Amino acid sequence: MLGGSSSINALLYVRGNRRDYNVHWQTAGGADWSWDSVLPYFQKFESNLSPNEASLNIENYPTTDFDENIKSMLQQFYESLGFKHLDDLYDDSFIGFARAKGILTKGTRSSSAKAFLRSELIGKRNNLHVIKMAHVSRIIVNKANKQVSGVEFTRLPEQKTIVANVRKEVIVSAGAVNTPQLLMLSGIGPTDQLTPHQIEIIQSLPGVGRNLQDHIMLPYIFSLHKSTAQSPTYQFLADNFMSYLLNRSGMFSNLGSVDYMGFFSTLNDTLYPDIQVMHYLISKQSTDSMKFLLSLFNYKQHIIDAVVAANLEADTLLVLMILLNPKSHGSITLRSKKPFDSPKIHTNYLKEIDDVKTLVRAMKIIDKLTETKIFKEHEGEIVNFELKECDRFPRNADTFWECYVRHLSITVYHPVGTCKMGSPSDDEGSVVDGQLNVHGVNGLRVADASIMPKIVSGNTNAATVMIGEKVAEFIKQKWEKHQIKEEL
Repeated sequence: MLGGSSSINALLYVRGNRRDYNVHWQTAGGADWSWDSVLPYFQKFESNLSPNEASLNIENYPTTDFDENIKSMLQQFYESLGFKHLDDLYDDSFIGFARAKGILTKGTRSSSAKAFLRSELIGKRNNLHVIKMAHVSRIIVNKANKQVSGVEFTRLPEQKTIVANVRKEVIVSAGAVNTPQLLMLSGIGPTDQLTPHQIEIIQSLPGVGRNLQDHIMLPYIFSLHKSTAQSPTYQFLADNFMSYLLNRSGMFSNLGSVDYMGFFSTLNDTLYPDIQVMHYLISKQSTDSMKFLLSLFNYKQHIIDAVVAANLEADTLLVLMILLNPKSHGSITLRSKKPFDSPKIHTNYLKEIDDVKTLVRAMKIIDKLTETKIFKEHEGEIVNFELKECDRFPRNADTFWECYVRHLSITVYHPVGTCKMGSPSDDEGSVVDGQLNVHGVNGLRVADASIMPKIVSGNTNAATVMIGEKVAEFIKQKWEKHQIKEEL
């Protein structure tokens, strides 16, 4: 779809932190990707420019009295554990809890497509043509001089193969899964991937498809307000639905207080976090919503049944702990040389024991909430369910929590890093340089989440749009200089 993942995500706007860019990005590839360099691009998104300028619209999520009460409760929960409440998440305080902003416009999604492809922006431009229902099969590269000359794609309705020729360059923005696949199908990638599929090697780049990183999430599920919780009536739902249709307000404008989040360190780091916490509260007897949510988690039926049963009697709070800096890396490999065959995704989640230990520490921190006065005042209880593999261990033992982590962790769908930025002299696994040019290929860049050397400490959408804005500057600077040279 147009807008990519920004058209289906949770809309949360999070930049990451200073260390992400100063330590993990700035030294990669030779260009300046420091915090001070990227911050102006983030601030451009946040500026809410006039309707005639391209900018993401960043604002607070709409809220209701019920939602305000949830957020107040969550704030008290975390203050009882010693965490700070922050005014916002966008200064240099990277530890604490606050309300995140969303990529929204008056309660509606503001995807990248809406932000940058609006009719009032593109008008009657003759330098933009969007082709939908098309599938790119390969980038055309001259093997002799490694020069990109075009892109081959298939129009799906009529299965017609078309070649789009280029005079300057091609920018690939197919994402962390499909960008490495497309490069490999075009003869750019590891020889051990290309040769078995009989793909002619144009440029050997061992890093293509490697360095896959993703955030994984671990839920801790609680029941609240057993004696006072009220199930939503049909009239209540109808009123809120009409409120959303007419005013973009009400419960459907902010489901579950998803915008109240926090960051903390399990290692007593006072500045930089290793865990992000998100929340989802489902009202009593909202069983359809609960079943739908847990089906996305792909849990076994007996777990779903236990949580649904608890929801029939009380509100359900999911505290979602996200591993920010995973050490376990995976890869994207080819299934075949056919462009319509999906690539193989090797996630390698929790391969490194340090990732497991971080999530165990996080679980033990959140578990302390059950001992607090404020939690008991809200009639908080742990939602228990059978885990045969884990129940043989004492509940408070690290062995139990490790088992819990390995059985209940799920993806947050933040894949990055599979065409990472770096210098080939320093990092043979890098794929693009600091201006996102593909190593050894002329006229080819990558501009998407796949170029991240290290995943950012937070939701990845904002950083991905920042990448697009920054590479746009690189492209303009190059061709403006080229034009000046021609005129001279």
